[in-house]
Amino acid sequence: GQPADAVSGLADRLEEKSFSKSCDGFNIRLPAQLSVFDDLIDRVLPELRRCGLLRENHPGTTLRSHLGLAGGGDQ
Repeated sequence: GQPADAVSGLADRLEEKSFSKSCDGFNIRLPAQLSVFDDLIDRVLPELRRCGLLRENHPGTTLRSHLGLAGGGDQ
């Protein structure tokens, strides 16, 4: 696992970039190791939520509603 300050530092860097530039999201690449995925879920995502960079819940149940787009009917 990563030290707590490394996780906090990552969240702080993402927060800084998010608010200093036009940013609509991040792509995070991970090595194909389950322990890294577990660290992301257990340590990084909560820190991103704390910084306000990751929502806990999304409105609605479709991608369209998550993006705030008007309904598309039954397509």
